[in-house]
Amino acid sequence: MHGNKTMILVDEYDHYLQNISADEEYDRLVSRMMPFMEKTFKTNPHMRTGVVTGIMPLAKAEMLSSFNNPVVCDVFSIEGEELFGFTQEEIKKLLEDTGNDRRDVLEEIREWYDGYRFGKAEVYNPYSVMSYLKSRSIGDSSPAKKYWDGSTGGGISEDLISELDGIALQELKNLYMNPKSKIRSPLKKFISYPDLFSEDSDPSVVYSYLTMAGYLRADPTGDRLDSEDEIYEVGMVNREISPAFKSLVSRAVNRQEEARVSLMKHILSRDAGAIRDDIQFILGGCAMDKTWQEDRRSVERSRMIHDRYKDIISGAFRASGMEASEEVPKGFGRCDIFVPRRNGSPAIAVEIKTSSADPPLESARLARDQIARMGYAAEPLDGEVVWIALGISGKRAAVITSSGYTPENGSRPRPPQPSL
Repeated sequence: MHGNKTMILVDEYDHYLQNISADEEYDRLVSRMMPFMEKTFKTNPHMRTGVVTGIMPLAKAEMLSSFNNPVVCDVFSIEGEELFGFTQEEIKKLLEDTGNDRRDVLEEIREWYDGYRFGKAEVYNPYSVMSYLKSRSIGDSSPAKKYWDGSTGGGISEDLISELDGIALQELKNLYMNPKSKIRSPLKKFISYPDLFSEDSDPSVVYSYLTMAGYLRADPTGDRLDSEDEIYEVGMVNREISPAFKSLVSRAVNRQEEARVSLMKHILSRDAGAIRDDIQFILGGCAMDKTWQEDRRSVERSRMIHDRYKDIISGAFRASGMEASEEVPKGFGRCDIFVPRRNGSPAIAVEIKTSSADPPLESARLARDQIARMGYAAEPLDGEVVWIALGISGKRAAVITSSGYTPENGSRPRPPQPSL
């Protein structure tokens, strides 16, 4: 009625954020969302109640700092825990009311659509249950099927999984290969979209996001890693989610394999951005621990870290079909990785600089300078040489290639353009 305050619902507020890859796109969308959310839900005198749904907890999604007064109910919250789906008692009553109160029907619904945990409550997917009962009512002989389309999380879930190390990726594969298996891990309850790619593929961040997105369920163990992160047993939800989860993990595995296969093609085309993406996917498949952290006071330790990266990159080169060798005498020194010309293809010279303290681009520039100073790509007998300056920090990389020269003011070339 006119004069009454309104109820406002924003469904999947973060849907578009899940598919944004560039920082500038993210910043532009967030800058538009902030005033809308604040004026709609915080300072709106005409609103009685507002409801916002999404994957990422709104109160901790730093992108909306001006909208800081909502009550958040998520998969870890006790408040409202039974409101996100049908409880066991509600399922029994629903089956009685629809004439489906048979044990086989209850077991089928439990196997396919149960398994979600919110707070301490275990609930069924309400949309799938209602779709199942509707199919039975019109005579469908096999109503148990996947009604959820697996679209939750957009493209970001696959990107996160693709950057996991080999151990964590195998843990996820084991979940759908052995549905009763569990991953014991701390979970981070308060993460935002900027957090997802700020760390070096921390498995606990990925497991936390997949739990929030509905791909996994998490049961508390009562143990804590520290005052913030509680230890959970993370596992599969039900038969309905299993195919979507399997597809998600399989695509991520395939992307890592494609990165190895396509690496030579991208190097020969001097595509710095594609090379950078390939290298980061390859590094994403490598388990890292504190031994990878560089101690600037120790030359020996820095060399060990550098050699481990060099072994990974040269191994990836060989896996993609290149005859890569390490520490090859070239010019006035030794090139980290060198691939001789073959079948008309140019030779490839790679110099790697690593640092846990400096941005990858700074390391890549040092590598570029060393290639020029030491003449790694200047020996006449090598013919055409594609050189690659690679800077690495953790699992992040920056690449400068021998392409990218363009006339500046019609006179002299400018330095190669880096891929950040």
